[in-house]
Amino acid sequence: PRKGYDVEKVEFLSEPGIYIPTWVFLPNRRASERAILFASAAGKEEDGMEFGLLERLAQEGRVVVAIDVRGIGDTAPPHCQDLDGSRYAHLFSVETAAAYMAWYMDRCLFGMRVYDVMRSVDYALSRPGVDRSGVDAIGKGAGALWVLFAAALDSRIRAVVAERGLITYASLTRSDRYLHSAGAFVRDILTSFDLPHVAASIADRRLTLLAPVNPMKEVVDTTTAQEAYEFTRLAYSLAGAAGRFTIAGAEGETTTADQYLRLLG
Repeated sequence: PRKGYDVEKVEFLSEPGIYIPTWVFLPNRRASERAILFASAAGKEEDGMEFGLLERLAQEGRVVVAIDVRGIGDTAPPHCQDLDGSRYAHLFSVETAAAYMAWYMDRCLFGMRVYDVMRSVDYALSRPGVDRSGVDAIGKGAGALWVLFAAALDSRIRAVVAERGLITYASLTRSDRYLHSAGAFVRDILTSFDLPHVAASIADRRLTLLAPVNPMKEVVDTTTAQEAYEFTRLAYSLAGAAGRFTIAGAEGETTTADQYLRLLG
């Protein structure tokens, strides 16, 4: 025990041959709320070290299951990701190569990562002593999109905070440059739907889009985001859950544990 919680470092199988490195934060005195599933494009270590966000969530009594989906964090390829240091180095990175290779095999790296999140729900709910009604989920960066899609496909994700995720795929078509990795892209997605439609499919569960970003990863103003997600707002309203869908701006450089817990409800 350390500071009121334990940390277990484990791995579980997402599919044959694919292991998901996971840190499980177990508070000594647990609140009655659901476990929190945490997925970040930066990997679990960025928020999981001592004095970090995940520690503070555990100190509030929440079980936290922090994962590295395939190709992220502990599973990232052991190659230089930054190349020449250019802000556009992602166009030629290992991540981009992996995304293109997956498309060549008629698969989707983004879809595989969403599947990892869904398998993480299975793992979280298999833990002894957790609330079996479902999990809450926090996603950051590209992780915001992973948890958004996972929640659309898996109703056991009961509440979502999607932080600094791409506002819409359509916004990429209106920009001559972008900073998002190819690993966040879904081939031909705009022929069928966009992110506001994915968000709408989560109604009537609680959903917060926190500081969504444009193609250059700049936080968009709340009015612009609300206009982009009018379809989602209408869907929640028709479901009788207008108050459960929120678009919020950043309250500071980093979001605190208290702010996340408030948004998760």
